[in-house]
Amino acid sequence: MLCALSKRAWESGKRDELFPTHQIVPALQHPHKPVLMIVLSFHASSQVFGYMGLEYENANDYKVSVMLFNLMSSLANGMRILRRKLYIEYLQKKVEEASLYDKMTDMLSKKGLLLYLEKQEQASVRNGIMLVTISRLSASQPGKKNNQLSDSFMQSELLLANAIRLVSGKNMQAARLDKSTFAVIYPLSEDESADKRAEEIMIQLEVLIRKMQDTASVVFLPEPYYVCDFATSPAEKCLSVLWEKLSRNQLKDRGFTGINQLRLLRREMHKAPELNWNLEVIANRLNISKSYVQKLYKEHFGISYIDDLLEARMDMAKKLLNTTDLRISEVASACGYQNATHFMRQFKAKTGESPSEFRNKK
Repeated sequence: MLCALSKRAWESGKRDELFPTHQIVPALQHPHKPVLMIVLSFHASSQVFGYMGLEYENANDYKVSVMLFNLMSSLANGMRILRRKLYIEYLQKKVEEASLYDKMTDMLSKKGLLLYLEKQEQASVRNGIMLVTISRLSASQPGKKNNQLSDSFMQSELLLANAIRLVSGKNMQAARLDKSTFAVIYPLSEDESADKRAEEIMIQLEVLIRKMQDTASVVFLPEPYYVCDFATSPAEKCLSVLWEKLSRNQLKDRGFTGINQLRLLRREMHKAPELNWNLEVIANRLNISKSYVQKLYKEHFGISYIDDLLEARMDMAKKLLNTTDLRISEVASACGYQNATHFMRQFKAKTGESPSEFRNKK
């Protein structure tokens, strides 16, 4: 019975599994005198669930009654019922696990995301959460008919999903909340901003989407839109607040159609802060006044244009100081500074130490 119960063929995926004779009769594992051994099977519904071994020192003592067969039949029926119970529990577990994942993308479902956030909260992990959706489709390819629009949406959604899955990697967790809205949970250090990390993720997403466009048969390129915050408890309330913020901010952005372009410009600035970024350049590209640029920048990003540019340049400087042997003047030039002294002054004001002191710490 123990042998039969331990097999659980439905878990290992194996059928008709063999096992040694000494597992049927443990006494055979040790040296012994000649004995008469009768092995009978536990069977019910044309299935064998195990075996019983009867040992007789004297062969003349061998006797079997109907009561033994009735006992074995009862045991076999009990094992059949137990196996069915275990199998149902196994199926229920698998169905429950399947409900935690989105079938199309293999990401977490909303239910799975809530469970994940609760576990993270119990572990006291500091996380940020961002919701990413498709604000619109752009880069339409010529020669496509209108009836292909629904297919184009699906292709674009999968393109965004693949990009999110690649960006999230091992350190982050991604979930699909509806057809075109995704959530990304990302770890944060003690002093790291949820907004800043989310913006870095968005930059990576857009780069990946444009790279994948060349190999994917998409009619339209998805233009992602996001909101972010710290992941707080209870998880369901945190998600609900972010969802409402996503809907509200999308409607607000429609008042100024250039806000997406402003976001793209900001991401370009963070990718290449060494370029000559100034309010006049940004204002000309958006066709609005410099004062309006400053107002929109502060309103949508929570930081002034000049402070944001300074942070982007400081981040690049730290990276260069940690990963290269460039001289301080060369680092300053690579970060967009024409005057190395001005760079060193700003670096110390921002970090509390000179570039040389920062580099020597690594």
